[in-house]
Amino acid sequence: MASKIERLVDGTIKLIITVPAADAEAARIQVVDELIKHVEVAGFRKGQAPRKIAEEKLSPEGIREEVLKKVVTKAYNEALKEHGLQPIITPSIHIETFTDG
Repeated sequence: MASKIERLVDGTIKLIITVPAADAEAARIQVVDELIKHVEVAGFRKGQAPRKIAEEKLSPEGIREEVLKKVVTKAYNEALKEHGLQPIITPSIHIETFTDG
């Protein structure tokens, strides 16, 4: 993860964080593993369906959302530590790009 800090004229701080694709993929695998435990497929007990079948039941948008939550939270906290920042309000977050693969 790489982060850059910009101090703006109005006194706010802008963090620009780049997350490697490998980190995002690792988070995606963790999210899918967790979500599969809750998938219900006819003919199988809850969470016991084969992975391929269970993954087809998952919403791609839901997976992306959970991956973003996991990756952004981790990257943001690491950037705060790296730059020695202690925010006093909740940040406004803007995702420039997020693509599969």
